[in-house]
Amino acid sequence: MLVGICCTKSQPDTNKIYKSFRIGIENFGDDVIFMKDINEKKIEECDVTIQCSEYNKYGAYKKFNKFRKILKDKSKRRIIVDTGFIRNIRSRLGHNGYYAVGFDGIKGLGNYYNNDSPRDRWDKLGIRLFDWHDGKDILIVGQTLNGVSTNNINIMQYLDKTIKKVKKITNRNIIFKRHPNDHRHLPKNVQIVNKTLKQICTGAKVCITYSSNASIDSILYGCPVITLGEINMLYKYTDNDILEDMIENPKTFNRIPVLSDLCYAQWNLKEMESGETWERLRKHV
Repeated sequence: MLVGICCTKSQPDTNKIYKSFRIGIENFGDDVIFMKDINEKKIEECDVTIQCSEYNKYGAYKKFNKFRKILKDKSKRRIIVDTGFIRNIRSRLGHNGYYAVGFDGIKGLGNYYNNDSPRDRWDKLGIRLFDWHDGKDILIVGQTLNGVSTNNINIMQYLDKTIKKVKKITNRNIIFKRHPNDHRHLPKNVQIVNKTLKQICTGAKVCITYSSNASIDSILYGCPVITLGEINMLYKYTDNDILEDMIENPKTFNRIPVLSDLCYAQWNLKEMESGETWERLRKHV
């Protein structure tokens, strides 16, 4: 099998991803082409390509974004590496954390072939799962202005509309947690909080988000979520609209099967380098 590893992002962590994947794939006995620049002929020759981050129509780095667009148009199959769902690189694990690895899309648009996964990888993380609780405040989570997972909406209009809708159906206090990479675009007429998500969620009634992975952190802390974007990884398990009953009696569910599936949608550098990740993915190319 011929695998094209494509440099669609160049940072210390992404360079480690390319290197680790290459070692794991070659040790498995498959051939690897590393493409630093766009080569459509080589892309079409590959059985599958590997890239970091998805094409973003608002992408700031034109060279890398053009590369991702060509991969989207020309690749037979694409494996896309993105921020992980649990204990990712933003956690205390840093670059030893987990990356989402799926086919042909990110978050809920990706295919991870992970339905009904065993719970061993979840158990291995040793994360405390807080009991579902009943809190007071309504938490709304911010997202970056031009993120890939919000390409189909205007995020500021979405936030304003969401806040107005919540205020129409409840007198509960609304708090807003901004995205760690966007401190400029903040909604009006709402309390901005700078506490950790854990501190907020343990006292919140429900968390409302579009596509943010903060929804996953929220359920870890026992806070129910309303997910409004189908791209959200928890969309099919949660309420998907803002109605009074959904605010006052938000849906809860058995989290262990969901978290077990998520853990089979993410991998770390060590697993990429050992070939464990590639062995899992290869059968679906």
